[in-house]
Amino acid sequence: MKKEKTEFRDKKTAEKIIDVVRTSAIIIGVFAVLGIGLLLYLAWPKKTEMTQAEKKWLIKHYEEDEERINKGYLYGNQKGMLEKLRMGMTYLEEKYPGYEFYIHYIDDWAITVYECAVTEQKTGYTFDLMFYKNEDKSIDLADDFYSYFMEDKYDAYLEDVMREKIDRIAEINTYMPFPLGKEYDANMKVEDIVSGKLDVSPRGTFHISAIGMTEEDCVEYVSKMSEIIEEIDLPGMYTIMCWNMTEEELLTEERNNLILDCLIKKEEGKWKTKIY
Repeated sequence: MKKEKTEFRDKKTAEKIIDVVRTSAIIIGVFAVLGIGLLLYLAWPKKTEMTQAEKKWLIKHYEEDEERINKGYLYGNQKGMLEKLRMGMTYLEEKYPGYEFYIHYIDDWAITVYECAVTEQKTGYTFDLMFYKNEDKSIDLADDFYSYFMEDKYDAYLEDVMREKIDRIAEINTYMPFPLGKEYDANMKVEDIVSGKLDVSPRGTFHISAIGMTEEDCVEYVSKMSEIIEEIDLPGMYTIMCWNMTEEELLTEERNNLILDCLIKKEEGKWKTKIY
């Protein structure tokens, strides 16, 4: 009798286990089907409203999908690219009203940064536009089109202040290489840079007519120029190139016969000069 009860109990237990396994298999199957369906849905191109200009831009980057894009259907990565294009254009048009921009490409070269090459149509000036992804998934944008408006003005400022204090400067060239945010725009002033109100960190090069000077003379000249830069406390860093050429030759001919090349920059609050 005990044996029959044990066999009956074991049979009931086995049936319960089978029911549980069968139910679990059904649930897993349902979720698998739903998961595959969701993946197919996400992977399937979606109808997207676009302007003709936006379609043309996307087709340039996805030539193989021209027909589908013209019909208004985009894959997820293409829609993400379109959103960045729109974000970039809105940012630029608000920051520089009256100018027209063409974004050449959007390069996803890192997890947190997207880089673009942009040309302003009226001036033909090409510059960088950057998208910086924050931890909260928000995006900050920055560009260096402001340099188009500021570099010549800063050159003129340097010429005024430096030529009053030292001679032999044939030419000054500066560039402002860093993409920066909304406050760095066409309305910036040189005073904003010099005072440190806006941190641009310009890079400048002084071309010096050192005709008739020895290398030791050039070292002494550079030392004096370094003192002047430190006295004015110019922002950024500066290269001084002493050439065995007249000022006219430096401005009209190919530059050669370099006597001395040095870099002056501030490190840990102190100006330092490095001669190459």
